[in-house]
Amino acid sequence: MKGIAILGSTGSIGCNTLKVIEHLGEHRVVAMAAGRNMSLFAEQVARFQPDLVSCENEQCADELREILRQQNAPIPTIRTNDEGLNAVADHPL
Repeated sequence: MKGIAILGSTGSIGCNTLKVIEHLGEHRVVAMAAGRNMSLFAEQVARFQPDLVSCENEQCADELREILRQQNAPIPTIRTNDEGLNAVADHPL
């Protein structure tokens, strides 16, 4: 199984990419990044259970944690801002 990182997972290209990955079944999403759409991002994180995620800022990170807690979903390592994008991009796949 190959690991993959998705940048912009809540955008149209990111959503379609996740559909393809789910359909293929031979890849594991290990890292994801999104901006501010935490309700959709939380659904994606709960479904794909990546090790690392990144979002725009600490307020978004807090919102993501709270939504995941309410869903009883695992909470991955969460990074923010450019540090988060760099962490996702540098994540060993």
